[in-house]
Amino acid sequence: MRRLAESDSRTVYAAEPIARSTAAWPCPPTPFVCLIWDHDGRCTEPERDRLIDQLLDAECRYLVCGGERCEEWHDTADEAFVIRNLDDLDDALDHRMLMTTWHEGEDRDEVVFFFLYTTTIDECIPKRFLVVHVGEGDRVGLERSVKAVFLGENS
Repeated sequence: MRRLAESDSRTVYAAEPIARSTAAWPCPPTPFVCLIWDHDGRCTEPERDRLIDQLLDAECRYLVCGGERCEEWHDTADEAFVIRNLDDLDDALDHRMLMTTWHEGEDRDEVVFFFLYTTTIDECIPKRFLVVHVGEGDRVGLERSVKAVFLGENS
């Protein structure tokens, strides 16, 4: 995980999932918002399940899904959250709620803006953000967009 940008008390990190591993990878201090950007749509279902499990273990509280097959990422996260909390779903919804959105076919800069400026956790403005790259694609372009939107350079 590496730091992309920092301003005031807000920080954006970027990471790639550890392929074919069950080991957790470092996540920002919780709670945090995550943008999963699927660059090529080639992630397998078990790989997607493993990454979502790692994010839930790290207490990701808001998941924004963009790029290829983003609705599948959204659905996987929602399903995993419910399965993990079947015994006490009401308590989980009150205290550990995972919000998820998907942004199929939307402009990358608009998704990034949504990720950085419209997500909230427990009605508070988040301080930590994580961009997760999945697959091969324009990682540099996505990170440039994140930095520009975060630092207000897109106006």
